[in-house]
Amino acid sequence: MFRLGVWLGVVAFLGFAAEYPVWPAEPHEQADAGIIRKLEGHGSEVVSVAFSGSGREVHSASNDGQVHVWDVATGKQMRRFQLKLETELSRFRPRFPGRGQDTFILIAPGGRYAAAAWNHRSFRLFELRSGEEVCDFGQFFVHDLAMAFSPDGSLLAASYPDRKGDRVSIQIWEVDSGKKVHQWTRPGMVTALAFSPDGKVLACGDHKQADTNMESISLLDLSTGKERRRFQTTASGPLAFDGKRVALRTENSLQLWDVSEGTQTISVPCKFPLGSVIFSPDGRSLAFAGGSSEGNEGVIQLCEVATGKIRREFVGQLRFASPLALSPDGKVLASGIEKTVVLWDVFGKAR
Repeated sequence: MFRLGVWLGVVAFLGFAAEYPVWPAEPHEQADAGIIRKLEGHGSEVVSVAFSGSGREVHSASNDGQVHVWDVATGKQMRRFQLKLETELSRFRPRFPGRGQDTFILIAPGGRYAAAAWNHRSFRLFELRSGEEVCDFGQFFVHDLAMAFSPDGSLLAASYPDRKGDRVSIQIWEVDSGKKVHQWTRPGMVTALAFSPDGKVLACGDHKQADTNMESISLLDLSTGKERRRFQTTASGPLAFDGKRVALRTENSLQLWDVSEGTQTISVPCKFPLGSVIFSPDGRSLAFAGGSSEGNEGVIQLCEVATGKIRREFVGQLRFASPLALSPDGKVLASGIEKTVVLWDVFGKAR
């Protein structure tokens, strides 16, 4: 059964910048203000975006399996190819970042790999320069799938329920070798996953555990293979994790929780239901996108983590599921809007 609480941990930052200025407090209230350029060419909804390690290229994937590589400086399409999937993918408009009706695609930070799951059971890894499949993870019940790459792109985590829906399996693989390095099975359902910046801890958004009927966050330690901590929350996915805090959503707000104390620290009102949230490379700021299900209005907001103050807003026709990615220097924000990738100037004006 399709559950509205499913979220993909789409956290696309690529390491910490040595010097990272605070985002300016200059809200944009008119549509298209702050846009650097629009990258058009996809034939279906853009569901995942990621910058290369240099920040000079941005990769985008649509839910029909097309992957495009763009030059950030010129907007020129540099490469385009089709993931070699066994059957034609659903053209249904995705409701959550990274997924169509029966299709999930997530590009790894750096843009070297993409994970794709489709047709309820196929889950595979593709190398993006060639478009070739490099690893078959087997057949899983991929309805209600959540997945996330580690920030350096070396690990892939995925969670999926069993056919009865009362237990969930969480697995982690090494991307280069395809080797499974961790697996946990437990009651309940996981709605979102996110790695810490060093890739050593996996945060899991647990939906309505059988023993509590409450949302919770659990932290899995990859060095020991054990659960480090779990605490109850009043929010669910999408999920972003900077190692010290997790960002979660309620119906009308974004919440920050201190993972060491298990307490909420900040609540930021949101104008629309949230579909994506990411930390800046230095962890001092957050970007989050919200929009209507019809895609006729929405906003991307940038806020300070310490105070919850909104520093900037970009207005546009955003869907509930608009994916986000920040360049490694934190100066350019990429978002997927319908069939278009939009690049936003975080610090300056549109040019």
